[in-house]
Amino acid sequence: MKNFNFIYKSIFVFALLIFAFGCDSLVQVVPESKLPKIEQKLALFCFISPQDTVLYAKLTKSTPVFSKDSIDPRFLGFWGQSQNGEYLSPDNVKDGSITISDGVNIGEFKYDKSNGIFTIPTKNFKILPGKTYTLIGKGLGKEVSATCTVPFDNIPITSVKIDTVSEKSSFSSDTLKYIKIFIKWKDDASKINYYDVNAKYFGFIESYQYDPILKTGKYQISNHDLKFYWNSNKVQSDIGSNGQTMISNEGELYIANLNRSGTNVDGKFYPFKPTTLPSFINFELYNIDEAYFKFNTSLYRNGNNPFAEPTLIYNNVKGGLGCFAAYNKSILRLSTK
Repeated sequence: MKNFNFIYKSIFVFALLIFAFGCDSLVQVVPESKLPKIEQKLALFCFISPQDTVLYAKLTKSTPVFSKDSIDPRFLGFWGQSQNGEYLSPDNVKDGSITISDGVNIGEFKYDKSNGIFTIPTKNFKILPGKTYTLIGKGLGKEVSATCTVPFDNIPITSVKIDTVSEKSSFSSDTLKYIKIFIKWKDDASKINYYDVNAKYFGFIESYQYDPILKTGKYQISNHDLKFYWNSNKVQSDIGSNGQTMISNEGELYIANLNRSGTNVDGKFYPFKPTTLPSFINFELYNIDEAYFKFNTSLYRNGNNPFAEPTLIYNNVKGGLGCFAAYNKSILRLSTK
């Protein structure tokens, strides 16, 4: 019996040794000289519309695989946040420049350090339907560019469907309320069109405002603005529905229980209070260009299904990465009272 135990233990140790040496043989150290060389690129993003009062653009740098770029210690713990009036992001190219041109006029964006973006008021550079624009970004000794044409037509919203739905919460005894919406419009049959939708709730509440210096507080009326959420892809084309009435996917907005939402001051809770002031919903329909459609579709396919096979993000920026696209927006405002 002892011999059997000895043989068994010997075989077990021998198997472990084989496994250990076998695993070690699978590990290969690839010399740095044989690693693929991937160049760092500029990334440029901007979406323009005739209805905009300010144009926004973003200029960043890519971080290639195997890059040795170090992160500024200031960014650690504050990624994407503002600190001392400056938006912190290691990817921002804040020393770069962005210009926009219609072939005759040129507008120069200015860097807004508090938000980490470049801006230009449309009073300084107008965006017109049907016109073609070129965007140029410079930084890190590189230059990138992209071109887009603003859709000419402003497609009106023909109707909206609004439902209020109540559901029991899975985590408490509360009843949750949602506003669910669908937006309808008539497609232009003369061409291929692409669309996006959006909706925003604008209202008012009374919230408790505390002054830490005077150590007093009082209820004051404040804005209560909320954005609708879409579980599915918002952008769509008229392929298969050319010239027909089209309808958006479902958008929804959670209506918070004001008694459970509010402000905490020194351990005391001050709930929000409703007001009798008017509230309304802005329903928005975007007639978008093809680049806008392809870019947002590629984002949706990559970010909403963890089991989906990754796909390339659409890019129309020459010499770099990103998207420059345009849309023409129509708005329908309805009161919620």
